[in-house]
Amino acid sequence: MAVLRSLHLVVLWAAVSFCMAFNIDVAGPKIYNGSGPRADFFGYKALHFQSGTEKGFVVSAPLQRNGTGGVFICDDTSPDCKPVLLPNAAEFNSEGSIKAVGMSVAVRATPTLQFTACSPAWSHECDGTPYLNSICYQWNRSSLVSNITSAFKECTKQKVDLVFLFDGSLSMKPEDWKKNKEFIKTIMNSMSNTSIQFAAVQFSKVSRTVFTFKDYQDNKAFKKLDDEEHMKSLTNTHGAMHYALTNLFDESESGRHPDATKVVVIITDGNPSDPAKVKVNGISKLIVEVYEDRHIMRFVIAVGAEVKMDKLRLLASEPKFNNSFYIDDYSGLAGLLDNLQTKIFNIEGSKHTMGQTWEKELSQSGMSAEYIEDTLILGSVGSHNSKGSLYQIEGKGSPEKEIQDPEMQDDSYMGYSVAVGKKNGIPLYFTGAPRYKHRGQVIVFSRTTGNWTVIQRLDNEQIGSYFGAELCAVDIDSDGTTDFLMVGAPLHYHPQREGQMYVFALTRENKLVKMQNISESSKGRFASSIASLRDLNGDELQDLAVGAPLEDEHRGAVYIYLGDKTMGIRQKYSQRIRAKMLSEGLQQFGVTIDGKSDMDGLTEIAVGARGQVVLLRSRPVFNVSAHLSFNPPEISTQQFDCNEHKEAFPTVTLTICFKMSEETKSTKDVLSTGLTLDYDLMLDSQRKNSRGFLAAKNITLRSIQPRLHLNKTEMCQNHTIYMPSCVMDTLSPVKVKVNFSQAESQQPRGILNVDSKREAVVEVPFERSCGHNATCVAKLQLDFNFTSPALLVFTDQDYLYVRVALSNVGDDSYNTSLHFHYPKGLSHSKLDVIKQNKRTLTRCDGDPDKTDLTICSVSLPVFRSQNWAVFNGSFHITSSLKWNDFITMTITAHSDNGDPKDIPLSKTLPVLLAVDLAVTFMDTPGASTTYVDYSLEDRGPKTLTHMYRVANIGMVPLPVTVKFTFPTKPGNYVEIQSYNISQFKVNYTIQCSPPQETITQNCSKVESCKMVECHIPKLDRSESVLFTLTVSAAFNLNPNKYIFTEMRFNKDYKSFVEINYNKTRFIQTRNDQTVPGQVSDFHRTQGVSRAEFIVPINKPLIIGLAGAGGLLLLIFIIVVLIKCGFFKRNKFGEEGEGDQDFGEEEDPETPGTVVTPPEAKPLMSEDSKENGSSPMNDYIDNPVSEKTDAQCEE
Repeated sequence: MAVLRSLHLVVLWAAVSFCMAFNIDVAGPKIYNGSGPRADFFGYKALHFQSGTEKGFVVSAPLQRNGTGGVFICDDTSPDCKPVLLPNAAEFNSEGSIKAVGMSVAVRATPTLQFTACSPAWSHECDGTPYLNSICYQWNRSSLVSNITSAFKECTKQKVDLVFLFDGSLSMKPEDWKKNKEFIKTIMNSMSNTSIQFAAVQFSKVSRTVFTFKDYQDNKAFKKLDDEEHMKSLTNTHGAMHYALTNLFDESESGRHPDATKVVVIITDGNPSDPAKVKVNGISKLIVEVYEDRHIMRFVIAVGAEVKMDKLRLLASEPKFNNSFYIDDYSGLAGLLDNLQTKIFNIEGSKHTMGQTWEKELSQSGMSAEYIEDTLILGSVGSHNSKGSLYQIEGKGSPEKEIQDPEMQDDSYMGYSVAVGKKNGIPLYFTGAPRYKHRGQVIVFSRTTGNWTVIQRLDNEQIGSYFGAELCAVDIDSDGTTDFLMVGAPLHYHPQREGQMYVFALTRENKLVKMQNISESSKGRFASSIASLRDLNGDELQDLAVGAPLEDEHRGAVYIYLGDKTMGIRQKYSQRIRAKMLSEGLQQFGVTIDGKSDMDGLTEIAVGARGQVVLLRSRPVFNVSAHLSFNPPEISTQQFDCNEHKEAFPTVTLTICFKMSEETKSTKDVLSTGLTLDYDLMLDSQRKNSRGFLAAKNITLRSIQPRLHLNKTEMCQNHTIYMPSCVMDTLSPVKVKVNFSQAESQQPRGILNVDSKREAVVEVPFERSCGHNATCVAKLQLDFNFTSPALLVFTDQDYLYVRVALSNVGDDSYNTSLHFHYPKGLSHSKLDVIKQNKRTLTRCDGDPDKTDLTICSVSLPVFRSQNWAVFNGSFHITSSLKWNDFITMTITAHSDNGDPKDIPLSKTLPVLLAVDLAVTFMDTPGASTTYVDYSLEDRGPKTLTHMYRVANIGMVPLPVTVKFTFPTKPGNYVEIQSYNISQFKVNYTIQCSPPQETITQNCSKVESCKMVECHIPKLDRSESVLFTLTVSAAFNLNPNKYIFTEMRFNKDYKSFVEINYNKTRFIQTRNDQTVPGQVSDFHRTQGVSRAEFIVPINKPLIIGLAGAGGLLLLIFIIVVLIKCGFFKRNKFGEEGEGDQDFGEEEDPETPGTVVTPPEAKPLMSEDSKENGSSPMNDYIDNPVSEKTDAQCEE
């Protein structure tokens, strides 16, 4: 039953615990034990009461006295609680039993003190049907006042009209026919004194009334049953059911009761032989559906092996298996008698089984109880098919008033919890329905014009969370107006957690708005109990206690939350009280909580456990504040000298004062007991290294942790601050901070307020000299330049140098520094002062987490006014890095008192990568063609090869362009028929452009030069590429081949190669190349191939001409001789006469001229010899003139 379900929820809970102390004293709790065993559940409810001098708390034990329950009064006058004498159940109803008295308890303080304890489990029967109502006892300290039976259901008998439909078919034997009648008679006899009346119908092929209800009323039923003859025909069961409906249940003359519950008992040994549908008002419909629509209860008894039970069972009411029976033969009817009688008895007086609803029969009023002024509100969870309702009882003798939600669903348990409040002078009732749609709902009722209406419903999202099982209305500022509603869902599931509390704010428009959800306990049914507490910490706000009774293996725990004006409570609890911190024997600690009482101005909290009640008291709360002061008002800078190391010296005296006041309203003098504080005094807390310390001989002692016992409203202590002789930063003040907390103690009398500001800070300034200004304002000027036009990488240049100029044209600059931001690949080496007008010191420090930043301090602690200095910064260059085209360096001049504090300046510098490239002509044999010859027989074409090597002998890979220039018409008689450029490289593809016409200083327009560019995408270091220019050349020369000496014609074929690269990114720095931008000789070269055409001597011509010449000469000589008469010889004697001197002869025509005879002329002149020509050539070129012939003739 529902009355026990709440107890079961408590009994089954579990949790894990933790404790965090605030001001609830857990060291000395007072524990009240029940007089009986733990099973009595003493402590299930516990409520404080206080009226005038009367003070204490009432405790219930709902399972005491074998479950009857009991109530006790506890106070400080006795360690034991006194039972309240309540009357026995027999005084109210001799047939009833009262269970679980104290399931709910309520206390009314005004106008007079009155207690109410309710039992929602007053069980009493009505004609065999158990009713579950409630009874509430009301009493004062002296005697019982009254009892209340709210939502009580009086026992009224329910009339039942029962019709026997028994089979009269041919299959029934005479003895079975007789047994059937005896069975009917037995049932009627056993129920003769009930509100049940009977009628009977025999059915076979047709149906016939045996006796009517009127016959039963007139005592004629038994005789008519005895006289009834056996029909012995078919088994038309469906028709018989229709017959009974129209002739008995609907026929007024049959003696039926119009409002009676209708029941049919069908007894048959055969299967229905007629259609299942009948016509009702002209509509064909299954007879079973007709009975269902009319809420007619049906029992079926099947006899014999021939019946088909699955078909007959369809005729029975739900649950069909419970309302249908099978027996082997009619002898088994006697065995069914008790079972059937019980079922029929249960029908009498019951509406639920007939499809109707429970009203107050199972009302269980008193599951929850709450007073608002002198009006008692009771929750009735079982009313109206467990929809639930509230009952309002305004005073003695006043009629109860039921409050319902018309939209509530069955089995919702509305009234499981109840809370009352007031807003804008309008009373409000809050009630929980934790089983509404299995998710739970909270309903808010408001009374307008005397009627209670629903103004809001709060639904939950999680199934089975039991949302609304616990409610607590909170008046956060104690002004008589409800501000918040706390709703518990103890079965809400979270991963690793169980239970959740919802905080709703009540607006001025009486609307609940969710503010936050609180979930703390691990499987402990958190929020099973919620109670508003009197102000614990003195902030004049109500606080809250939340129970998790199954934490820590069913030991339990209670969470304390401080109130919050906006959110209702603070998100984090201020204290967690674990049961085992109070007593090892506690179980289900936190099942109920109440904290409205005060003791000496402090709050008392009663916490129920299984079999025990724990009384906890709060402790006074103190507010403590700290104040720091120092003397003298400034730290003198006259003693600081960074060039000389002196011993530490005292600078100021620090005074710490603590002021204490009580926040709570205790009536005793608690200030004298005081508080013990631990405080932590720390210098320069925000700095890595402190400039001051707290001991003259210990320069590392920057903090101390003394202990101080406060027992006065104010107490002070002094501490001396020491400093070393050199302090770099004298601009920013020394920050002194003190943190304090309450010292650990086993039994502290008072508690430090959690809201106390536990920190105090003061800044001790340094002495300043700023001329006429109240504040020093430095004005720094910064400039810098690079000493080289570019950053050269992969060279012998290992450092980059930067010239930095810094000056201060304002007041003294404190904590001056230069911040160098540089790219990766550079690392700061040093910063040297090369010019200065006053002594300037620097110190540079890097940051291990920021490799691109170096901070150099300048003349710490002060860079004086009108100071200037020029620095040389050195940065080491790392070659093993992928550099961008430019680097950017930013130098920031910083001053703690600068205007502005930071002066950044950025400049860029191009980055050039040092390379070493060379191109060479491979003139070795087998590589290039350096010489080729042609002849008349071999004019070509012949292949000329020029091989070039392009090499990267540097450290940087880069793309390279190779440009080839070569003539295609190198001369008048040399013809280039084809050309080709190839390369020897397999790792990647080298793309070459199509040949283009070009004119260079080495190649004129006449030579028709071509230019080809080949692009090497990436020439790795120590890598070379071989290019081959191949041309096919032929000689088109046609010289005179009839020559008598060898002739040679020469022509040099030249090609030119030049390599190029991105000179804005790379620079040639080796092979004697030192000036950026120049093209070195080793970046270009030429290849030369000599072509020679040879014309040899024409030997046949010489031989032929020599022979012919000799013959002609001979002939000539002979002719001459003949002409001269050589062959005309004189006779002997005549010869002498004719002899003459042929040595010299004077020309007769030219006197004085000596004529040489023809025979004396040489065949080859000296000139011919000198010219190297033969006499034949001279002859050919200069034939004998006719003058010579004439002379010969003469």
